[in-house]
Amino acid sequence: MVILIGQSLGRYHILEQLGEGGMATVYKAYDTRLERDVAIKIIRRGAFPPEQLDRVLKRFEREAKALAKLSQPNIVKVLDFGDYQGSPYLVMEYLPGGTLKPRLGKPIPWREAARLLLPIAHALQFAHGQNIIHRDVKPSNILITQSGEPMLSDFGIAKILESEEATALTGTGVGVGTPEYMAPEQWAGKVMPHSDIYSLGVIFYEMVTGRKPYIADTPPAILLKQATEPLPRPIQYVPDLPEGVEKVLLKALAKKFEDRYQSMGEFALALERLDRAAGEVAQKAGPSRLMEDEMETVLQLEETTGEFPTKAQSGDAALTEVSLLPESPTAHRQVSWLVVALGGFALLAVIVILILVVFVFPRINAPNASTAQPEASQAIANILVTPTARPTISPTPFPSNTPLPTQTPQAGPLNPSRVSASSYDTRGSNDSAGNPVFYYPQYAIDGEHSTCWRVSGNGIGEWLQLDFGRMVLIDQIGIIPGYDKVDPYDGTDRFSQNYVVRSVRIEFSDGTQLTYNLSYSRNMQFIAVGSRFSSYLLIIILDSYPPTSSDSRNFTAISEVSVTGWIP
Repeated sequence: MVILIGQSLGRYHILEQLGEGGMATVYKAYDTRLERDVAIKIIRRGAFPPEQLDRVLKRFEREAKALAKLSQPNIVKVLDFGDYQGSPYLVMEYLPGGTLKPRLGKPIPWREAARLLLPIAHALQFAHGQNIIHRDVKPSNILITQSGEPMLSDFGIAKILESEEATALTGTGVGVGTPEYMAPEQWAGKVMPHSDIYSLGVIFYEMVTGRKPYIADTPPAILLKQATEPLPRPIQYVPDLPEGVEKVLLKALAKKFEDRYQSMGEFALALERLDRAAGEVAQKAGPSRLMEDEMETVLQLEETTGEFPTKAQSGDAALTEVSLLPESPTAHRQVSWLVVALGGFALLAVIVILILVVFVFPRINAPNASTAQPEASQAIANILVTPTARPTISPTPFPSNTPLPTQTPQAGPLNPSRVSASSYDTRGSNDSAGNPVFYYPQYAIDGEHSTCWRVSGNGIGEWLQLDFGRMVLIDQIGIIPGYDKVDPYDGTDRFSQNYVVRSVRIEFSDGTQLTYNLSYSRNMQFIAVGSRFSSYLLIIILDSYPPTSSDSRNFTAISEVSVTGWIP
């Protein structure tokens, strides 16, 4: 995209670039009409297939108008929209305080984290009530005002780039999002309010522990860890984390959406309860381990009754120990002398028992008790004089925030368990030496360029389906779009004799459809599909190049199809 600093987009004069991402560039601009600073996010024109740009712009206008009505105190307001040389842009409030992202990397006190994210949860709850899902909740989309108030941004990008036709528009089929913060169902192209709950849970986890729950070098590696590894317990990174906080994190980050909070309102209530429970206990006791245990009791009472306990309830149930503390200096001295007196009586009782055991009972039972007396006396002396050694406590090292190195899994070939096709040339043929040649669908995956799946005519509408027998993660598809064979006996080039596939539509088991154009080449052409879960792959021929040889044949062929990815 051309740098626009110093130029004007209508009434907006571009002042400086604020940031740049894969989908858009953000500029600070001056609104010459209203005389205020604004932020302009210009979406890259290359984010959309050229043939769909007009449709994108029309939907952009429709969605931008809806987003401008999304008014909530903690949502960055969309002020205006337009397009610049075919690139749509949104005009939003300018907030100079920065984002949450630079503040991460080390643990933040859990109560501070819950208090900061609570307004964001309420903002998402409001958006969900308007049937808008954010889809890309992450620290860089949480802006912090100069007064410290969190604001959620980028509803526009999420809504505009991913709606009912999202997979056709993005060309990837994978939901718009950032891999570390995406919910498991987003990898399969499914988005729901629970997806935002998961993403906000990841942020809460990262704030509290100082690290993301799943860390790897590539998006597929993150997905595999997310799908196959249990969530690392937050308490292993923050040993004194209250159990109630950990339970909130575990529920928000459940792998199955039905096991998470069922609404953003429920998640917001959980964050609010954490803050209120901590505040209630803090009024009764100072910061100590006792406070953490008391907070657990307060949370349990609230979960059991459905209501936050009153001070009397929480004091009776959780703060019994604290309520025994004296309230005046006189009472303190009385309790102190009472403790000393009780301790003295206890020590005297121990000494009497020892004397009875050592002196009286042996004298009754043993005729030679006088011999044992010096030893017994020495034993008592040892007990009374020798101090008890204090145990040595080795400090538990605090877990490092630096993640252990992980080995990134490499994509490998995905072999289908079954291959089928709409039709194939059942007649077969003979080569110039008289050897029979067949064109079954399975010949498209046999690894041999000189064999092929072949159909009659120009092939338009014909399809080839690869079934894997289970869900796999497809990363790349390779296609040789013609009959890549030169007859070894007479030198005839079968590629130029037959139709060559020009474009295909690829369909996945979740219903996603992607369209790709292929060049007129006998080489394997690779299509990156963006790490997609599917149990099968359906390739439909949409168009084909006509034969270029004077000795043409009325057939269309695909010599080879290869699929690479991962088996979860």
